Amino acid sequence: MIHIGDYNKLIILRDTEPGLFLGDSEDQEVLLPNRYVPENFEIGEQIDVFVYLDNEERLVAVTDHPYIKKGEFALLRCNSVNDIGAFLDWGLVKELFCPFREQAFPMKIGGWYLVFCYLDETSDRLVASSKTNRFLDNKELTVEAFDEVDLIVSHPSDLGMNVIVNKTHLGLIFNQDLFKDISVGDKLKGIIKKIIVKNKFLFSSLLIRHVGAAAAWTILPIMLMEYFGAELYQVSIVYVANTLTAFLVMNLMSKRIQIQNITKYKIGIGMTVIVFVGLALITDWWMAWPFMAIVGCSWAFLFIGGNFHLMENNPRSTSTAIFSSTLAFSTVIGPVIAGAIAYYTDYTMVMYFSIIVTLSAFIISSKMKSEKPNEVPI
Repeated sequence: MIHIGDYNKLIILRDTEPGLFLGDSEDQEVLLPNRYVPENFEIGEQIDVFVYLDNEERLVAVTDHPYIKKGEFALLRCNSVNDIGAFLDWGLVKELFCPFREQAFPMKIGGWYLVFCYLDETSDRLVASSKTNRFLDNKELTVEAFDEVDLIVSHPSDLGMNVIVNKTHLGLIFNQDLFKDISVGDKLKGIIKKIIVKNKFLFSSLLIRHVGAAAAWTILPIMLMEYFGAELYQVSIVYVANTLTAFLVMNLMSKRIQIQNITKYKIGIGMTVIVFVGLALITDWWMAWPFMAIVGCSWAFLFIGGNFHLMENNPRSTSTAIFSSTLAFSTVIGPVIAGAIAYYTDYTMVMYFSIIVTLSAFIISSKMKSEKPNEVPI
């Protein structure tokens, strides 16, 4: 099969007035115009050529080597612009077309642009696109930390320089790791420093869990006093179990509990579900005490696991700040929901609400291992 936009090893079939006709094993033919015919050749021998569509949209072979081929990235100069798009110099007679819809920013004559070359399936024409991120995929990484990789400098950002990794993934060289001047289009070697993942499942599960928790903690003191006749000091005893257990477990966790941070976080979410199921079923105030102790334990797992996971997988302090902001925001939302539910139903229904939302948070947190990598720091 003859591949458009790539190099093909074809057989010389016959010599004609316009040039040599070349063919493959599937009886497909393509013309090699006279200007590209080598001085010495023999019918039946093989020749390496690049195949694309000429100015008249005919399949043609050339012996020239373009600056870019299908499926590759390259820095190209814009030679002209008309009412349908821009035309880039890629080392061949017919210029490479980049339609307006494929331009990240309007191209100007004389400008240099990093583009990706692909085959338009509707027209079988090779087309360039400066929207390079669209052709990169970090969902299934083919690299690991400390791998040596090929890099193409893509575009600058506030954090550093975005790069294309092995022509497949989007990466980032942080400013503090730039030890020489580099420009868009430069090709260089690099070492994968760390894999950074998005944290949408962590933040969303944290938000949902804490909304449920804030709702429960708003109603629990009132429920203990009105339903079970607890005194204020007895309510205080119940809440002390939470704080004391959290303090002890956090200190123990730093020395003895050696499990992955992401697992700690999931354990914390899961234990919270158990707590609210128990609080919905209690029949006396003192029964809340052991469940509040479990809450303290769950908070230690959740807080330590979530924060350390963020610090390990994202070097920017904004992630831990978002963690704290998520807690603050949910602390505002939870009591409002709790008040509305208690007003229209009763206190127990608030606990059922907390069970549902924390269970949802646990399900979301279970997806954290499959989060799409966001950046590959070099």
